[in-house]
Amino acid sequence: MTIIVPVDSASADANIVKFLTAENFVEIVLDEENKIKTTNLYTTVDHFFDTCDYIVVPGNSEDMSEYLEAGIQILMATPGSDIDDIYESFMFRELHELS
Repeated sequence: MTIIVPVDSASADANIVKFLTAENFVEIVLDEENKIKTTNLYTTVDHFFDTCDYIVVPGNSEDMSEYLEAGIQILMATPGSDIDDIYESFMFRELHELS
C-alpha cells in the first residue's frame, strides 16, 4: 500500500502542505501488516499516478477530482501535521475521506 503526502521541505520534520502547490512529496510504502516498509522523497508526482493508493491533503480546499477519477482515495489530515502524525492517524482511521 502506498500513501503520498505533500510536504513543505525535504527535512525529517516536514509538515503537510497543499498538494497542488507542493514541491516535495513523501511516499510512504506499507507492508502487509501496515507497518512502514520505506519512505521516499520526490519532487514530482508523475510516477505515483498508477501506483498510489492514498493521497493525504490538509483539508478539502483543493480540487482533487483528477486523482479521485483515477481511483486514488483522498484523505484529509489536520493542516500542519507531520509524517508521524499522519501515519498514526492513518493507522487509527482518523483521516476523513474526501468525496
